[in-house]
Amino acid sequence: MSGFAKSNRSEDHTIPMLPFQDPKLDRHEMVVIVALYENLPDGWKQALGQVNVRNKALIRIVSKDNQSALVVTSEDPALLEKAGRLIGNQALVNQLDGTEKWVDANTNVKTPDITVSRDVTLTETGDKLTGMMHQEKSYFVTLPANRFIAEASKIRLDFRYSDNLDFDRSLVTILINDTPIGSKKLTKELSNQDQLTLTIPKNLEISGNFTVTAAFDLELKSAGCIELQDQMPWAYITKDSLLQLNTKDRTDLLFNNYPNPFLRDASFNKVAVLMPDKMDSYNYLAIGNLFHLLGKYAEANTGEVTFFRDREMPAESELKQYNLISIGSYKEHSWLQKHNGKLFFKYGSDGAGLVSNEKMSIEEDYGKRIGTLQLMESPYAPGYGWLAVTGASSKYNYLASNLLATDKAKWKAHGDGVVTDADGNVEAFRFKKQAGQEGNRLIDRITERGDVMRYAVVLGLVFIMVIVSLVFLVRKYRKKRAGEE
Repeated sequence: MSGFAKSNRSEDHTIPMLPFQDPKLDRHEMVVIVALYENLPDGWKQALGQVNVRNKALIRIVSKDNQSALVVTSEDPALLEKAGRLIGNQALVNQLDGTEKWVDANTNVKTPDITVSRDVTLTETGDKLTGMMHQEKSYFVTLPANRFIAEASKIRLDFRYSDNLDFDRSLVTILINDTPIGSKKLTKELSNQDQLTLTIPKNLEISGNFTVTAAFDLELKSAGCIELQDQMPWAYITKDSLLQLNTKDRTDLLFNNYPNPFLRDASFNKVAVLMPDKMDSYNYLAIGNLFHLLGKYAEANTGEVTFFRDREMPAESELKQYNLISIGSYKEHSWLQKHNGKLFFKYGSDGAGLVSNEKMSIEEDYGKRIGTLQLMESPYAPGYGWLAVTGASSKYNYLASNLLATDKAKWKAHGDGVVTDADGNVEAFRFKKQAGQEGNRLIDRITERGDVMRYAVVLGLVFIMVIVSLVFLVRKYRKKRAGEE
């Protein structure tokens, strides 16, 4: 799902995940079928023909009736998973040729490790901008979704420009995500070698991918008289231009920071999905929605995702190591019943629907017709998250999951508790209090700022020298006084 999600160019539609028995499956001309060979429907086994998938996994394109299918199957669960990871590696998929691919224990399917570089070069060869008045060059910078730009991050633009400008009106401006962060007036004296260094404001709250734009206003004194091409003004951005980024993990459990904590540096971050024993099409669609958007952000296929049905729930000691996603209603999920008291939007004693809380009044019948997204701390271990996708029935689980299916829908989910209904009404709330660790934050900010640390060290040394000098002066004064006596 993650691999196909990255190739899905639609901003509105996800790739639905359905069980074999869903009648809507027959309406699709193209399907992807993933199953252990023993669970593969007979019709698709016949379409594959005689195959030996005991110690291998097979990825093959076949046709049956009016459908084309990419079938992924094996008798070995580990190899089936490995084949799934291959499909999640877009670089490998783009290199495949023909109608089939065999995967065995020696097949390398891993994506390269994702590294977050501190120094990011804007242009490898340099870029020239030509023309009068406003000219722009934009650079796309990739950053894992869980990372945000911390204090003391800087951008340095090295550039030069023509010397026939009206230097009273010409300037350069740097923008990040279309927000200006600083400008500089162009001068004739520096036209052959100019530079602009700016600190990136922390209040921009930039996380994930972003765009840096260098905008030049190249004004001429007598623009109406210019006819020759060689007199056109120009600017050139050199390859020495770079970003110096300090990044931090998003740690607040808020939908504003989603997909944190389920992804870390573009890889799945120890995710456990807790499901009901009986999964219907709505619950499968909900899982597909969640992993469609998570897959958009996931660049690596090496992370861990584990699924547990309600009857297979492991011991608490094992769940401590996971970020949890629970899908299901109160009545179909005994694990959720056990932890109902930790929900922001709780179920009533009969489990028929969600009830009112300090943020929202919920009428009894309305509580049976809404779905919720709730992002909380794991009930087992601090530092781990729990996303509850729940409503009175599986239909409303699916309804809530639509808000985390695409980037276009995600903006409606903010805070840490969201309610939605079939009429399209969405209400978002923040239940967790603002972190009251301003003292620690102040220390963090100081330690992040190299210039502040240098001043602090200098001041500390001066203070020590003053104290030492006073000690020597006092001792000298005492000896002098003792000698006079």
